[in-house]
Amino acid sequence: MPLRPVCVSELLSRQHLSCFSNLSWSTNQHRAWVREAELSAPGQVLPRVSLLLIGCLREGRDGEWRLTDSSGSVRCECLSPSPLWLNRPVFLPHWNYIPHDAPGSEAAGGWVELIGPPVVLCPGAEQGLAVGPEEGAGLSKAVGVKEAADFLKNR
Repeated sequence: MPLRPVCVSELLSRQHLSCFSNLSWSTNQHRAWVREAELSAPGQVLPRVSLLLIGCLREGRDGEWRLTDSSGSVRCECLSPSPLWLNRPVFLPHWNYIPHDAPGSEAAGGWVELIGPPVVLCPGAEQGLAVGPEEGAGLSKAVGVKEAADFLKNR
């Protein structure tokens, strides 16, 4: 399955079905997971997508986390959040997406659930990031998907 970068606004506007992405799984691992999931929830297994989701995790209103890129932002739920991920460019290798119109969804625009830790792309000031007393290391502007994909290729 070819890997394709996707920006937040494209995810929100074009992905109308719940899905998941786990880029570290092999095809055999995915098949085993599908077999196991079908036993516990027949007909309810989320389809797998190979989408490269990149952005900055930011804290929003009322402590809500958001994944932000230059195209927009989406609510982000984290099972085990780390403050080390905030205000840093990350790529998400393991995530679920629940669109706004999914059964039981109350979030406008849907949300991303992190099912594994993100990969911090620029972990410190040595990569040329500005370090502020309250924001930690962060980019001076939001990262575009193409720029982040180029960064990953050249890393």
